Amino acid sequence: MAKISHLSKDMKIKKIGTLFKKHNGTNWAVNLSLENETKLAETTYTNFSNAKLLRKNSHINPTKEYPKGYNLRFRISSTQDWLSSVYDSKLPKGKFIEHYFLFDAVRMDQFGQPMSETIKIKLPQFELARSLFFYTPYLARSAIIENSLSIDFDIVPNPDHYLINILPACSYPISHFNNSGIRRILSWILLDSDIRQSFESISQFCTKYGYDVDQYRIWSFCFNPPQLNGVIFNTFGYYKAETSEFFVNEISGFQNIPSNVSKDVEFYSDKFIESK
Repeated sequence: MAKISHLSKDMKIKKIGTLFKKHNGTNWAVNLSLENETKLAETTYTNFSNAKLLRKNSHINPTKEYPKGYNLRFRISSTQDWLSSVYDSKLPKGKFIEHYFLFDAVRMDQFGQPMSETIKIKLPQFELARSLFFYTPYLARSAIIENSLSIDFDIVPNPDHYLINILPACSYPISHFNNSGIRRILSWILLDSDIRQSFESISQFCTKYGYDVDQYRIWSFCFNPPQLNGVIFNTFGYYKAETSEFFVNEISGFQNIPSNVSKDVEFYSDKFIESK
């Protein structure tokens, strides 16, 4: 269950808006439009390091289970033909601009078999990045900092394995390396060239499309997706049957994500050795 201490209980996320930070600050925050159980609206924000917890139409600090919406599985051929709202010059600037990817996908049945129906998908760019990359607060923070991976990690390719040296400047908590799942995600982002380019496009787009308002730097989240050839998405959202349109709120899982990491991976840090 998603818990963010400074927000009230049972608040529904209606919109995930622009990111902002003060010019003399280092931490980014993200605007949120929330709604309580009596439909009373509230505008607030939270640290971007909480990105993993932020899904449209989900509830923050829930006291009970809530329905997630319509469950739809679909398969894409690749992301090469996806349209992006980033390049729509008519979009106004404001607190709650949300960029989307627009594309067609093949609907899959519960047994993983393709159906004849083609679905028009509207996928928030933030949601795709959240589900691919933002597994820890560190990864969310690092995504917005240019060259963060090169600053924190040095990769040494060997004939039979990759050695990843954790550099002194790295702020990733050492305890997280005890988690094999986190090591796999980090290795994938660091070593798969397509995935790394996608991850690093976040900070590049932040620099390119961000703008200044008074004492703040403002940015509407966007990035270049990885290719994701043949990947199956399991999602929740709103299905408009009469037009075969689906509006994604949450990606709950993927199948068939390719990885170009072909050798074993070892992490090294002086901090792994503890004197007693």
